Amino acid sequence: MDKDNLRLELIDELTTKVVVAKMGVDIYDGENLTDAAQDYYLLVSEDIEDLIANYETDIDKLIP
Repeated sequence: MDKDNLRLELIDELTTKVVVAKMGVDIYDGENLTDAAQDYYLLVSEDIEDLIANYETDIDKLIP
């Protein structure tokens, strides 16, 4: 698995865990997220992406 796919998988896993923690396990309507869960998922995933990007930038600064 390359770095980009690993990054996307990490974002998805973390986001899903946050959404479930906030909204409970009933976030699916059949096979799809409910509208509320989808909205919250998008908001949380943007924040997690920003955190990871900042972390990667900080790591790059430490490596000569």
